[in-house]
Amino acid sequence: KTRLRKGFLEPANFSNHYKIIMHGCGSPCQVYWIVDLETGKIIAEISSSFGISYRRESSLIIRGCADSMKDEELSYCYRMQDGITLYTVQDDKLIVLKSIPQMNW
Repeated sequence: KTRLRKGFLEPANFSNHYKIIMHGCGSPCQVYWIVDLETGKIIAEISSSFGISYRRESSLIIRGCADSMKDEELSYCYRMQDGITLYTVQDDKLIVLKSIPQMNW
């Protein structure tokens, strides 16, 4: 509850009026809540072991290896994950655009 409350006080960080709030759930585990700051509703939840990538001005979310990883972390991430999933948010719904399975990267 505390992390969500604090997240509501911060500006939008995704698709202009949404806030993505991360909560750790063990190592390596993260849960990301996508919150509509205009309505105050949590519209979706994404879990990941290696993070997600997103931009304030974009509506694309990439579940896989996070942008912030260093080269050696990316190498490990691509070997260990089960694939990459691309999402978007439309009409307050999380939509899977494409799932790309791991292919012995």
